[in-house]
Amino acid sequence: MTATAATCPVHPRSVPEGRIPLISIEGAPYDCGRQYADLVLSRYPGYRTNLDLVANWQNLPAAEKKLVEQQAPQLLDLYRGLYEVAGPGRAPVQPANPNAAPGRPGRSVSFALSGALTLDGHPMAGQTKDITADRIPLYIILRLKMTGAPAIMVLCYPGEVMGYGFWSPGLCLFRNTLYSRGKSTTGIQYTVMTSVLMSCRTVEAAVELMEKHGRMSMGTTTYTDVAGRSVSFETNCGGQGYVRDVDGLNVHTNHPLAETTRAAEHYVFDDLKPNSLFRRQRMHEALKAEHGRLTVQKVFHMLADHAGYPYGTCKHEGADGAITSVAVVVEPTRGLLHAVRGQPCCNWPFTYSLDGADCLGM
Repeated sequence: MTATAATCPVHPRSVPEGRIPLISIEGAPYDCGRQYADLVLSRYPGYRTNLDLVANWQNLPAAEKKLVEQQAPQLLDLYRGLYEVAGPGRAPVQPANPNAAPGRPGRSVSFALSGALTLDGHPMAGQTKDITADRIPLYIILRLKMTGAPAIMVLCYPGEVMGYGFWSPGLCLFRNTLYSRGKSTTGIQYTVMTSVLMSCRTVEAAVELMEKHGRMSMGTTTYTDVAGRSVSFETNCGGQGYVRDVDGLNVHTNHPLAETTRAAEHYVFDDLKPNSLFRRQRMHEALKAEHGRLTVQKVFHMLADHAGYPYGTCKHEGADGAITSVAVVVEPTRGLLHAVRGQPCCNWPFTYSLDGADCLGM
């Protein structure tokens, strides 16, 4: 499936072999927040990007706070603990798009699979993420097991909670930049609503909440439940749209697919749309062709595809300076998160387990 050397030049390894470090925390939500903030401050001194955003959770609008209290009250205690250790933000900070390389929007490929498509009957979900290489050393795997609350296992940045991965028992979450003119300005703020949706046990419950409250953002979040059903929520200034799986398969890149959000699609560079269309079609066809035979190993092979070089699924170079910095595949019903640091064609996946049997090479 990978392209030949004639179309994809040989490159030195962009990222040294190795695993993404694990931060594992257990206890009451408030205590977990304090522990997490302490670890971030000690292990990543000077990196406060996400810790400075924690203050936003201390003064939520009344409607947002009520929603969190109803759906995921542990988050209020978790963020209170984070805030008490991290303190107020050092300067006014607006959440940035961490996928974006300088001058160009970010890009990625995400997917969701029902158990009917996999060899062993377990649903899967995952994605790649392209960004400049200097961000790769900041990746962590966060395993957060809070008393009386769903366990969280995600790839994220230090101090972040809403990353890429799953809550158990509940939903998987993966995210894509959405090429659009602007964001939706109505509804619940992005981080709050996206986190609240993760408290749902089914995608239908998430759809109900999203339709009721809406979300301020410009992007796509794909949720998958343990039954293998999935839905992608797209939001931009055109409104919000829903893209459901078809026969258990859902693939998303960076162009809008829903009718409402397509009305606001926008491309600042001419190559963005055809590249996004190509990557989605390529991944969709590869996954569909292996219906009933998909394994984690096969999916990682597909994520290492170089067709369309240098802007295919596995990216090594280009005018934007970004590379494929990570590839993640989760099996939520097995409690497993598999991740490759750097391009999946060069490095080996490591497996992180919710029950503690961590970092086993595949």
